[in-house]
Amino acid sequence: MTKRPYRAANTTAYIILMIVFGYLFISFMTAVITGTTGINIFVQIIVTATLIVVSTIFFMIRRDTRLYSIILMANSAVAYVVIALFNRTEYTFLYGFILIYIAMVYCNLRITVLGNIVVILANILRILTHNDGSPDFLSNSIIVMFTLILTAAASISVSKRLLQFNRENLESISQAADKQADTGRKMVGVSEQIAVHFDDAMTKIKDLKSCIDNNHSAMNEIADSTVHTAESIQVQAEMCTQIQDLSDSTDDELHRMLDASERTEATISEGQRFVDIHSEMGTLSDSIQKMKQNIQSVIDAVSSISDSISQLSATSEEVAASSSEGVRTAESAVDSMKQCTDILTNIYTLSEDLKKFTV
Repeated sequence: MTKRPYRAANTTAYIILMIVFGYLFISFMTAVITGTTGINIFVQIIVTATLIVVSTIFFMIRRDTRLYSIILMANSAVAYVVIALFNRTEYTFLYGFILIYIAMVYCNLRITVLGNIVVILANILRILTHNDGSPDFLSNSIIVMFTLILTAAASISVSKRLLQFNRENLESISQAADKQADTGRKMVGVSEQIAVHFDDAMTKIKDLKSCIDNNHSAMNEIADSTVHTAESIQVQAEMCTQIQDLSDSTDDELHRMLDASERTEATISEGQRFVDIHSEMGTLSDSIQKMKQNIQSVIDAVSSISDSISQLSATSEEVAASSSEGVRTAESAVDSMKQCTDILTNIYTLSEDLKKFTV
C-alpha cells in the first residue's frame, strides 16, 4: 500500500477505535462515579485513556504510514486483552468483532489472522481466569468460542476473496497498462516517423518554393520583355506602314514622271532638230522604268516585312498573355505550397503533442 491508501485505512480505523475507546472510557468513569471500585476498573480506565492519547498523537504525525497501522492494531489488541481479562461483563467478547473488522480494513491476510488469534487467545484466557464451574458459564463459553471460531473462518475467507479480487483487478489494470504502454510506444514511433518525414517534406517544399520563386521571377522578366518586344514590333509595323505609304506616293510620282517623259518623247520625236535629246530622253525613260521596278520590289519587300511583323506582333501578344497566365499559375502554386506547409506544420505539432502525451 502507498501513503494514500494507508491514510484512508488508518483514518477509518482511528475513527472506529476512538468511538469504541470513548464509549469504554465513559462507561468506566460512570461506573466509578456510581460507586464501582477495584483494581480492575482502574486498570481499564488507565489503559483506555493511554491508548486514546497514543493513538491520537501518532494519528497526527504518522497517519499515512504502515507504522501507524501497526500501532493501531497493537492498541486494539492490548485494549481487547485488558477488557477480556479485567471486565466481568458477560458480552465482553463482542468487542473482538471490532478488532477483526479493523484488521480487515487493511486488506492484509496476515493482520486478519493475527487479529483473530488475539481474540481467540484472549477469550481462552478469560474463560480460564473467570471460570466459576457453573453450567451456565461453561455453556456460554462454548457458544462464545464457537462464535469466535466461525467469525475467524468467515473473516479469513472473506479476506482471501478480497485479496483475490484485488489481485485480479491489479492484473487487469497491469494488462491494460501494458497495452496502453505498447500503444504509447507505437504512437511515439509514429510521431518520430512523422517528425522525420516532416523534416524531409519541409526541405523539399522549401526547395520547390525556391524553384517556383525563381521561375516566377523569370516568367515576370519574360512577360515584361515580351511586352516591350511587342510594343517595339508594333512601332516598327507602324514605321513600315509609313514607308509603304511613302513608297506608294513615290510610285505615283514616278508614274506621273513616266507619263510626262513619254509625252515629252512623243513631242520631241516630231522635230528633227531634237534627235539627240530624243535619244537621251529614251535613256531617261528606261532609267525611270527600271527605278519603278526597283521601287515596286521595295514595296513588295516592305509589304512582306509588314505582314511578318504583324504576325510576330500577334505571336508576341500571345506569348505575353501566356507568360502572364504562367505567372498567375506560379503564384497559385506558391499559395498552395504555403497551405501545404501550414498543414504539415500542424501535423508535426500534433505528433509532438502526441509524443509528449504518451511519454
